Amino acid sequence: MNRNEIDDPNVNPVIKNLFDSFKSISSRTINVKFIVITLSEEDPEFINRRLANSRKETLKEIQSCIGSSAEIGDITVITVKNILSEKSAPKKASMDIISFDGSESIEMNGSMFLGGIGKLSDLVELFKTYGNHLFERNVRYYLFGKRNEEHGPAGKIKETLRNICMDKSFLPAKFAFLHNGITLFAEHAEINSQEKSISLKAPCILNGCQTIKASYYFLQSKKEVKSFDSDIWNQIPITIRIVVSKDNKLWREVAEANNRQNSLKPSALKANDEVQIKMEHLFKKIKIFYERQEGAFKNISTTSPVLVSTEYQGSTKEPITFEKLARAMVLASDLPIYLYNTMHTVFENNEWYEKIFSETAINEDLMPYYVLLSNLQKVIHLALNEIVSESGETGKYSTLPVSKFQSIIFRLLAKTIEAKNEKDSLIQDYGFSILGANNSNEAASLREKVKSILRSKEFPIMQTVEEIYKEGADWKEPYDMNLGFKAQKKLNLENIQCIK
Repeated sequence: MNRNEIDDPNVNPVIKNLFDSFKSISSRTINVKFIVITLSEEDPEFINRRLANSRKETLKEIQSCIGSSAEIGDITVITVKNILSEKSAPKKASMDIISFDGSESIEMNGSMFLGGIGKLSDLVELFKTYGNHLFERNVRYYLFGKRNEEHGPAGKIKETLRNICMDKSFLPAKFAFLHNGITLFAEHAEINSQEKSISLKAPCILNGCQTIKASYYFLQSKKEVKSFDSDIWNQIPITIRIVVSKDNKLWREVAEANNRQNSLKPSALKANDEVQIKMEHLFKKIKIFYERQEGAFKNISTTSPVLVSTEYQGSTKEPITFEKLARAMVLASDLPIYLYNTMHTVFENNEWYEKIFSETAINEDLMPYYVLLSNLQKVIHLALNEIVSESGETGKYSTLPVSKFQSIIFRLLAKTIEAKNEKDSLIQDYGFSILGANNSNEAASLREKVKSILRSKEFPIMQTVEEIYKEGADWKEPYDMNLGFKAQKKLNLENIQCIK
């Protein structure tokens, strides 16, 4: 970048010269990500939240400067603390001490339960020490967005804290009356009744992520405000349930049972299932972020952006989510296709769940195929819309209800890819990274391949769907298993197994 003068004063010369240089060395559209390093000593997660709008505006300016010569990724803001600490989880102290005034313990098969009152500020300090690692055993992470942060539980918690710490219209004790407490798991605990405290080894939050992080965000945004009373903040009580055990099965049961009381996706209750933890590890081997816990990707990519860009290079923009993968696996199997639209049935019925996530399906070699299936899910709806549009207003597919039929068409597509021996080549191209937006070059390329397969002469999927499901001007029920089998048989796909 030689900072040559440019005609348009509204265009940043540094950015323009940068991309002119890129264009001179490459004829292909390139993808560019920006990293901004700040020397601020503020918490990395809070900085990223505060700069969210500025990042969006800067990205718009960059895109307007360089036009279509590059695809712009996000701007990641990192601190020195990020660089030094995010490579691994914080080293856990031998014991962490928090305030705790509790009941007599209840013991069961070597495990112990305690209930009592603690201090909200101590739990926020635990989060500041361990970051999102504190919630690794929770069924979900913090939920960003207005639905939670303004109108939901997080918003109500912040409102209560404002009334307590700033307006002084509530007594500190009112927090315990208005809000649920937290459930905490530890491998070992030592109670100090005189000091009204407890020492915990390897603490984790099983329920209460929204409470702790909402309180943390409130503290970060208000602690420098003159009206904020830190003495009152340190007095706020919260109910705490503590499970002390080395039994892995027990903490999973406790996490599921505690979170059943909240509004959760049914899939969240399987987030800590051993199968899902194994899937997470297998996807990580191929640099893909598997989001078994709701909100995990956004939380971790915000607090540890370098970690995501180095250890999850195949999914830097978005993850494979637990529920979306389950949908794709249903469609690539011979299970009833109606399950695609009734996923709560899968997660609440162990029989269906175990058929989808079977021992055969949990195989390291299948992970790239699952990435391919996820990418096919991203493009098939638009591919079908384009086929409908290209058929014209009076064409034979012009009235096809795409949303209803994309499930059965996806199943026929998956089986056809297997039958045509095209799976390996597609995996090579689309099985090791999650595609970006539908207008990206990679997504457009896969979409064209999908359209070509759907309209091929050897396996004429679209023609077969039209012949079997269309009756006059009307389309029959796409979830009819008999019609689905008839379509597979007509295409000689009835014996094709995709996941094996």
